[in-house]
Amino acid sequence: MFKILSSILAALVFSGYAVYLNDAGGEPGTAGYSAFYEFGMGFVLLFFSYLCVGIPLSVLADQYVRGARRYLKTIAAYFVGGIVIGLLFVIVRGFPGEPSSRMILILQFGAAGLLFGVCQTALKMVFTTLGKRIAQRYN
Repeated sequence: MFKILSSILAALVFSGYAVYLNDAGGEPGTAGYSAFYEFGMGFVLLFFSYLCVGIPLSVLADQYVRGARRYLKTIAAYFVGGIVIGLLFVIVRGFPGEPSSRMILILQFGAAGLLFGVCQTALKMVFTTLGKRIAQRYN
């Protein structure tokens, strides 16, 4: 449940930030699409990417990471997983664009993995704290 909620939250945040960056520097309406359309399509694509690729990779990362500082190691594993998926994406697409744009794309995949890990950790902490408070109130 945390992974699905995390994928929804991460897709919302990442899509909103991408629309903000896209609309901040240019004239409004240059792409021909409204900001709401860009946000909605970005959210749908990101959510299904998280659902199909991100969640299975996060399950593997969770099984790999053990011991102390588990949250920090898990978030780092998500970032590395995002980098690997970004690298595979660039290789499959046939190395489009200049090297700097390829590196930015790979780092965006890493940032998406990092954002997913941060959202998942934050949601777990919030729900754990709320659960403890509710349990204390009704005991």
